[in-house]
Amino acid sequence: MKTNPKPKPQRRAFEKFMELERLPFEQALLELEQIVRDLENDQVPLEQMIHLYERANRLAQHCSNILENAKTRIDTVNQGESNSA
Repeated sequence: MKTNPKPKPQRRAFEKFMELERLPFEQALLELEQIVRDLENDQVPLEQMIHLYERANRLAQHCSNILENAKTRIDTVNQGESNSA
């Protein structure tokens, strides 16, 4: 029986990055809110807490990027309307 080799750490990190990049804003925000609730719980072990904190930082940056892109698109639309008026 042939087994598939485990992906290399760099590949897993890239796959997680791509997974995050495809995450819709609303879903990312919900996950971020859940992580905050988990971190506020004193029952989370330290290693898991660090992992959750790292994920929360990536999610927050992802949400911020989405909002910044949305703002840029809105500004572009508003500029176009101003120039045509």
